[in-house]
Amino acid sequence: LYLSLVESKVGKAVVAPRIVAMLQDLESQAAAARMEANGNTGSLETEGNAVLILDAIYTAAGISLRALEDGAGFSFGALFDTYLLPCLEMLLRDQKPESTNLPILRHRMVWLVAANTFRVPEASRTRLYQAILTIIVANESR
Repeated sequence: LYLSLVESKVGKAVVAPRIVAMLQDLESQAAAARMEANGNTGSLETEGNAVLILDAIYTAAGISLRALEDGAGFSFGALFDTYLLPCLEMLLRDQKPESTNLPILRHRMVWLVAANTFRVPEASRTRLYQAILTIIVANESR
């Protein structure tokens, strides 16, 4: 249903600007990432919802990125440089090893970036590869 809406002329005019507006809410995204990094996702009714909502927004953006860039003036490269890469680096740097929470945002960010690597600005790719290498090395040591 979502893809049908965002890819239709009428639906794109309604849905795409809302998704783009949610992606541009950097304060909420940073707060959710800090919650996950600190292992403080709270109860599902309160703070934990922010992580799940952001996961859903990233999923929606990832499966409809072409429609968002075509019709809503959205730039994945700008989002990547402004938020995704710095936030992913913060999640990796600040995540507590004893945390039992699932790395929901970290997984979704890696998926979103991996599916759209060709849209990542070349100047930022080295930092991206270093972040992904950090995840691989951390998983091997477990």
